[in-house]
Amino acid sequence: MPGHRKSPLREGDASSAHSLPPKRSDHKPPDREPRHPLEAARCGLAAALTLRPPLFRSETAPRRGETAWPERDNTASSCDSRGRAELRLEMIMKAWKIALAALPLTLALPAHAQVAGSLGGGTEPFVSLSSAGLGGGALATLAGGTVYNADQPFADIPSGGVFGNAFLAAGPTSGNLATLTFGAPVNYLSFLWGSPDTYNRLTVNSTAGSYNFTASGLGFAVTNGNQSFSQYVQFATSAPGELITSVVFGNSPTSDAFEVANFSVKSAVPEPATWALMLLGFGAVGAALRRRPVAARALQTA
Repeated sequence: MPGHRKSPLREGDASSAHSLPPKRSDHKPPDREPRHPLEAARCGLAAALTLRPPLFRSETAPRRGETAWPERDNTASSCDSRGRAELRLEMIMKAWKIALAALPLTLALPAHAQVAGSLGGGTEPFVSLSSAGLGGGALATLAGGTVYNADQPFADIPSGGVFGNAFLAAGPTSGNLATLTFGAPVNYLSFLWGSPDTYNRLTVNSTAGSYNFTASGLGFAVTNGNQSFSQYVQFATSAPGELITSVVFGNSPTSDAFEVANFSVKSAVPEPATWALMLLGFGAVGAALRRRPVAARALQTA
């Protein structure tokens, strides 16, 4: 009717509220209080480390027909709820400090690095021995010397039982060396030393240097070449990062052979710094895998 005015909407009038279109705003949320650049960078990094999934389209853009951006207090943009993010950041930084502090141990060897030799060892399983080396050449390759399956005029099979009925002999002259070179360096080596003689010479090479051993120096009870006596010996690295790369058997002066058998080795164990870096790497991979499905769903929604 002419001149008739609609009554204003009263509070609590639900039916009238549903009949009216929603209010729209043509302005974006006001800018927040400016922060120091360092604080802003810290907040951004902390928010990134919370591994929050990407926002969906409904959260990043106005709905159809709307002109206003929805006001959302998002941690990734405002950093107001950053307590959990900063805690995670602090934990990650501590882990990196521990890893970096231990890393020099794997890069530089201390002055007291050495390979220690002693009586003992002989722990099974033993590694197969052939003309190719240990484990068919896969573990260590053989250069020089000869692998026998029975007694020779200058070399007798070590007493006490020989694994695979095979033993290695270096000699009988001083120039006939037998060298086992490991494809992957090890930190422990053990073998059976047959009929030890004073002229048997053993050299253990490592990533830090070379070490020479004799039967008498290791404290053998018998060193006169008695064919009925054999002794297990073992060698281990005692410094972080040092590994055994090869072992050389020889004789000086010229005499009968140097016989060995029943080899046992242990591979290197990662150092603490290596473990820390590996764990951090696994964590990064896990985070990437966690974000991938969420990102895929966000693209499907878009």
